[in-house]
Amino acid sequence: MFINGYQFLAEIPFFNLDDYAPYKAGASMIGKPFKVYSRQNTDMLYLHDLSLDLLFAFMRKTDAVIVSLGELIIAYYLSYPQNHRLLF
Repeated sequence: MFINGYQFLAEIPFFNLDDYAPYKAGASMIGKPFKVYSRQNTDMLYLHDLSLDLLFAFMRKTDAVIVSLGELIIAYYLSYPQNHRLLF
């Protein structure tokens, strides 16, 4: 199910960030506890929760760039409510 235009598919249990490339819109995430990555030969993107050191695969409903980090994070927390914490 897509939430805010994003569908989270699964947690990646074992990962090496050297296998992933920072997503081109990642500059909007400076100072946030999240980073978005892409991987060669796949349309999926990956959200790295820096606070928990967890990586999650997700898809966008369209091929548009990630416009709102807030909408992406809301979709993440709705998909994985156990990971929610206050960021203030």
